[in-house]
Amino acid sequence: MDGTAGRTECLAEEADCNLCSIRRQQEEEEDLLPDAEEAAQLQESRYVVGSQVQRVQTVGRQVAEFVRCLRFYQRNCFPCLIFHDSGRSKTYEPHPFGYGKCKLIHHESYDAWADIFREVKVVENLIRKKKLIRPYYGCYFCGLPQRYCVRWQEEQQDNGRFRLVPNNQYCSYERVLQEVLGTMVAAGWAEDVLRDGIQVIRKLGIWVEEGISLQDFCRIGIRWGDIQVNGLCILFWSIGMEHIREE
Repeated sequence: MDGTAGRTECLAEEADCNLCSIRRQQEEEEDLLPDAEEAAQLQESRYVVGSQVQRVQTVGRQVAEFVRCLRFYQRNCFPCLIFHDSGRSKTYEPHPFGYGKCKLIHHESYDAWADIFREVKVVENLIRKKKLIRPYYGCYFCGLPQRYCVRWQEEQQDNGRFRLVPNNQYCSYERVLQEVLGTMVAAGWAEDVLRDGIQVIRKLGIWVEEGISLQDFCRIGIRWGDIQVNGLCILFWSIGMEHIREE
């Protein structure tokens, strides 16, 4: 501007004065800003993406914990861990389920041990019941994900379909799931275990009604991270993580 009366901005052929330069810069910055609706959509998209990333990370951690539980309870006796934690036993020496170091097999706890063996067999029969576990959602010998059991071989990588491996007579984690769940049932904690399992399943996006039976919970099939699992695997993980120890 040259100071002419009535002029509020520089002409097109003139170089911008300081005021016009500042005003044009502000206009350019405003043009780059989204309007209120676009800003809300952008914020919502960021929230959705962030939630998805967080969910993937959470599920990945849970699956890693599940594998850790499998390895831990293959080497440790779940009933004795509970017995030790109750304060009645001062020491716990790591040992497999049901072997000579078990405290429950001595003194007044012999009947409790017999109850555990009975319920372990009940869970085992439940897993092996024909067509109870959905196809490809668990080994029908041990109940665990087929990807983690040497009895099975995936037909094609990551397609979720498996076939039995000839001449394999034992599972990778033989009876581990049955031993943990059977112990909980024998201890009279089945309702509490199922209640916790329902909350976990719901957070994974599967609706489960209150009061579901252990047998019906077994029928649930869900994609959990990079594996396919049934409801009993979820129960095993949620129970096992409460009693697992550092080794």
